[in-house]
Order: sequence, then C-alpha cells, then structure tokens
Amino acid sequence: MKVYEVVQQYCRAVILIAEKNKNLTVLENDARHVRNIFKNIHGLFVVFTSPRVANEAKKNIVHNIFGKTTKELLNLLYVLVDKNRESFVFNILNSIILFCSQLKGIQRVEVITAVQLSEEMYVKINDFYKIRNNAQIELIRKIDPSIIGGIIVKIGDKMIDFSLYSNLMEMKKSLSN
Repeated sequence: MKVYEVVQQYCRAVILIAEKNKNLTVLENDARHVRNIFKNIHGLFVVFTSPRVANEAKKNIVHNIFGKTTKELLNLLYVLVDKNRESFVFNILNSIILFCSQLKGIQRVEVITAVQLSEEMYVKINDFYKIRNNAQIELIRKIDPSIIGGIIVKIGDKMIDFSLYSNLMEMKKSLSN
C-alpha cells in the first residue's frame, strides 16, 4: 500500500468518527497541538518511531503527553504504534488539519518568500486568493532564504513558483543545452 493511501485511510477514519461525534473543530485544534509537540520536543519523534522502543513504552509516552487530546486522536496514535506505522504521524496529522479546514470551507494558501513581507502585502495576497478561489483563506507564511527572491505560492496540490532561484535554474538548464 502506498504512503498516500495509508495516510488517507487513517485520516478518513478519524474524520468520520469525529464528524459523527460532532468533534471536528476540537480534532483539528488537537491535531495542530500534537503536531507542534512532535516538532518542538527534541527527540520525541525519534523515540516514537524507533523500533528499539517497546510499543507499551510508546503508548505510555503517548498517554502521558497527549492524554488530554480527543479520544479519536489518542486512539489513532495507539493504533499507529500497534501497526508499526508511527512514521506516518506527521502526514496523517497534516491531512487531518487540511481536511478539517476544507470541511469548514477554508482553503490553505502557503506563501514562501526569501524575506518577511509587509503586513499590507500579506493582506493583498490573502484578498487576491480569497476572491480568486471564492473561499476563506488560511494564509501560511514561510521564509526560505534559499529562493533568493520572488515568491512561491502553494494551494492544495498546486504550486506557483515565481522565485529567483527557479528562474536561475531554468536559465542554467537552457544555457547548458
């Protein structure tokens, strides 16, 4: 089974249960919280995915750190441990967050620039995509100096790349031919 299929299968199951329990907003917030904890606690993800750590120890860690999250999310983490699919946790959490946003009619727009833009510029970008997509927008701001200049916009599975780096790579490619 492909990674995408596995992720979507777990995501759909958790979403259906949370929807049935009228718990989608709490699930989305908890998924963000759990994802942030995995990102910010140094070594937690390594321990969670390590084959050397016993499953019972992993479940104890999950219970101690995430015991107050929604029942759906807690059970998901336990199942991932039982099925040895802990490495999928970030992909599943990201899919849950994205799917919950989509159910609420919110579209995620990721804006990547080399330097921080002015607040006015972010407002203009938000307004543009709000009108263009006829949807509420969740604007995700990221700074990546490696793009040198310009902007990259990601909407769902589409990417619009106006970065200086990609333009330079295109020129390099065309000159080498």
